[in-house]
Amino acid sequence: MNTFANQEKVCPICGKEFIARDEWVYKRNGRFYCSWHCYRDTSKKKTDRAEQRERICQAIKDGLTNSEIMKLLGEHSATIEYWRRKLKEEKGDA
Repeated sequence: MNTFANQEKVCPICGKEFIARDEWVYKRNGRFYCSWHCYRDTSKKKTDRAEQRERICQAIKDGLTNSEIMKLLGEHSATIEYWRRKLKEEKGDA
């Protein structure tokens, strides 16, 4: 017995409401997506986050301050500070 059969869901990508049936295939990590397009967008966002992380780390290595990185990349200071600590830890382990 499937607990999500014929339940109304809302796509986390586009916000469209849809009915999830027993055979629904567009799901990942407990989330349901209305279409293949929206399902694939989750993979693209993961790649974008990885690229953004690389940009933040490079800016830190280049000596930019948190406020400069915030203005340049549009990131929150907490995120920048997190990656600043991670880089420092990696450098300490080497």
